[in-house]
Amino acid sequence: MKKYTTADALRTHESRLAGRKTWDTVWDEIAYYVLPSQTGFITDFSPGEKQRWSRRFDNTAGYANKKLANHLHMSMVSPSKDWFEVQLKDKELGSVDAVKEWLDDTNEKMYLAFAESNFNAQINTFFQIFCAFGTGCMDVNFQSKPDNPFTLLFQSVDIGVSTFDYNEWFQIDTKVEEFKMTPRQISQRFDKDFASDGSADGKIEILKVTRPNPDYEPGSLAPKKRAYLVEWCRNKKVFATETAYEQPFMVARTSEIKQDGIYGEGFALNCLSDIRSINELKRLELRAAEKAVDKPLIASPNAVMSDLHTEAGGVTIIRSPRDIGELPGGMDIQTVMYTAEDLRRSILMTYGITELDVPDRKDQNPVTATEILIRQEQAQKMLGASVGRIKDELLTPMLTRVFGLMHRNGRLLPMPEELSGADVEISFIGPLAKAQRSDDASAIARAMELSMGIAQMTGKPSKVIDYDKAERVSFDIMGVPASVIRSEDEVAQMEAEEQKAARQQAEQENQMANAQVEQQQAEAGAAQVELAQNIRGIG
Repeated sequence: MKKYTTADALRTHESRLAGRKTWDTVWDEIAYYVLPSQTGFITDFSPGEKQRWSRRFDNTAGYANKKLANHLHMSMVSPSKDWFEVQLKDKELGSVDAVKEWLDDTNEKMYLAFAESNFNAQINTFFQIFCAFGTGCMDVNFQSKPDNPFTLLFQSVDIGVSTFDYNEWFQIDTKVEEFKMTPRQISQRFDKDFASDGSADGKIEILKVTRPNPDYEPGSLAPKKRAYLVEWCRNKKVFATETAYEQPFMVARTSEIKQDGIYGEGFALNCLSDIRSINELKRLELRAAEKAVDKPLIASPNAVMSDLHTEAGGVTIIRSPRDIGELPGGMDIQTVMYTAEDLRRSILMTYGITELDVPDRKDQNPVTATEILIRQEQAQKMLGASVGRIKDELLTPMLTRVFGLMHRNGRLLPMPEELSGADVEISFIGPLAKAQRSDDASAIARAMELSMGIAQMTGKPSKVIDYDKAERVSFDIMGVPASVIRSEDEVAQMEAEEQKAARQQAEQENQMANAQVEQQQAEAGAAQVELAQNIRGIG
């Protein structure tokens, strides 16, 4: 089989750039309205140039996009709460003291590495691009400095200058990204001296090709046998090569577009027609408001004898008041405002913001906690498919990459001998993951309620449900802190002490009962003796 080379990747890159010109036009329009910082798919602008915002008369789509991105950020990878856990598939092995200590230390060090990196800034940018364009890409690497030999480095990739390719399983495994670097940056990064291309900014165009290594050998420690190659090219010639044990980039999509198979169908694309309409309506509304405040005038020929002064305090000399007046007619602003409000609701519904926001009920009963929970569950169901793809295509491979980087660079404790051949897995425990499992907790609660009702009717306790296990599973789903939950050993000890106390109490009660019986027997015997003596005395 012919090996996939750098030249093949570059040809595919050029072909995909040429084939997605229509997409570039659509994405550029979305960027204008939703995410102005990402404009430039078809036109280059200098930073801060006003054309980026010239079409934007309404911020509804921009607000909705940022709101949803922040929701995904805080509910999936919150910087203030634990959102993942390294654990073992073999739960019994995970309870071994040495293994449990290693798992706790690994989780703690991984969280610390994320906190010390630029992850939170880059993941928020990723989510904004993901929500707007339906496709997001993240590079994961590390950098070494004299004062800090290991720091995780994340980079949300600009999809406007990147193309992707997939393998026979339709999994994206190749990325070609266009860069512009100054000669100084290239010298610092690669220790090579390149002359400027003569561009106005003095930067040099470079291509970064990340592709599977055709000479990959699993288990080999040789750099040339690692899973991925990262090749830096200038003028289609490789001038630097790096290698990686895992795929160093991740691509997540909302849902694949059928005709393409690579890019996703973003929320902004689904309501692009509404976004166009509301911006045009707001433009007309502003024009109408301007005319309502500063109304146009009409005048008969030669009616004005001096310059027309419309400023405050201005004096205009006219022949007769009847010769000049306001232009009749005008736009119905109320109709425009009502239509714009309908479009605004439609955009917010497409993004799911109507479920995420707590409604403001003025002069009405406040929203109950139950209603808030129901609205949140509806939002999670609406986002279910996208959240699943984020976990599978971004978070799981990203955490696997981070674990590998930290393990190989000595940032984690050596694995205990008990873990030899064991399967390590990533579990998501963030707020959104718990919310999506809330149905299980509700089902358990309903089953326990039904079981107790049946027990009351039949007079026999149910033996079908393991109430202790059901209670622990429900607490785990609801995210109850482990510090307030007793361990199984503690519960077993408490039950043993309760049984011991119950036995002691039963023994005391038996002793008291026996003593009482003996006393009653003794009293009865004494009474019989007394009765017998009385009978003999009478005789």
